[in-house]
Amino acid sequence: MESEETLMTQEPSQEELLAAVLVADEEGLNAGEDPAQRTTTTILRVMKNLGMEGCTFAGPGTDPLIDRVHDLIRKLYRPEDIAVGGMHLGVFMFRDIFARIGVPRGYGIFPVDPFTHTNLTPIQLRWLQSRPEDLKAFLDQFADIWDFGWGARELGRTRPANSDCSNFLNLARFHLQAAAAVATGAFDLGGAVQSSLIATELMLKGGLAANGLSQSALKNLGHDLTALAAELSKHETRFDRKRVVATVGQFPKYVPNRYSSSQPDRRSTGHIVMGAQYIAGEVVRQLTDRDFRAIAANYPARSYPPLPP
Repeated sequence: MESEETLMTQEPSQEELLAAVLVADEEGLNAGEDPAQRTTTTILRVMKNLGMEGCTFAGPGTDPLIDRVHDLIRKLYRPEDIAVGGMHLGVFMFRDIFARIGVPRGYGIFPVDPFTHTNLTPIQLRWLQSRPEDLKAFLDQFADIWDFGWGARELGRTRPANSDCSNFLNLARFHLQAAAAVATGAFDLGGAVQSSLIATELMLKGGLAANGLSQSALKNLGHDLTALAAELSKHETRFDRKRVVATVGQFPKYVPNRYSSSQPDRRSTGHIVMGAQYIAGEVVRQLTDRDFRAIAANYPARSYPPLPP
């Protein structure tokens, strides 16, 4: 008869290991861990439940059982389910194609290649670079998304930022990401318009809150984006009032749009979303030292191999 110790050290079958992984994953779910967190904690729980704590977890000498657990987790979850996620999600419209632009997390000093942070295909990127105005627009929009994605997380580092400002910008981030997700999700685009309009209002009010305007003063300005931009330009000398006012002048009015059965077409929606992203970047550039836009115009084009015959 096999000893208890022998039974404990036997390699579990694939079915047994799957059952152990599912139990451990459920424990993590009930503990409030998200899928990305559970890629690690599930392994630890499985090894503990199997009585195999203390084995090598990563690197040379990793226990083969851990590799098997990893493999099962990769089968149970899609890559996007367990991705750590980036700082911010934006969108760029190339002609009438919507592409995602992701702002990654990073530490220290690292090079930035805008062409690697979008899901445009290599041949679409070649096409983009063959059209100077579209390439300029891409780099311009990338700079806005990048400045906002990083800058909104860095409030208070170069100048004071109160809680109202932080709250407005955080709420704007939610709506900008919602607009990007809708625009790139191949569904009805109407939600992207409303999210963009709300995000623009929140961003401008965030900039004004940073300059000390009270909640009651902001409420009095209502949903009037032109008035909000004009007011912010009184406090921020570098704020590009002329361009911002021209941008919001192309937007539909928030309240009528909310109840209208007639919505902007595909290309108009893309310009509204990108306009909101521009204003988000412009506001954050006033409140932080972020300014990728200053170098984006001179960013070198990336070389792509010739097409196969």
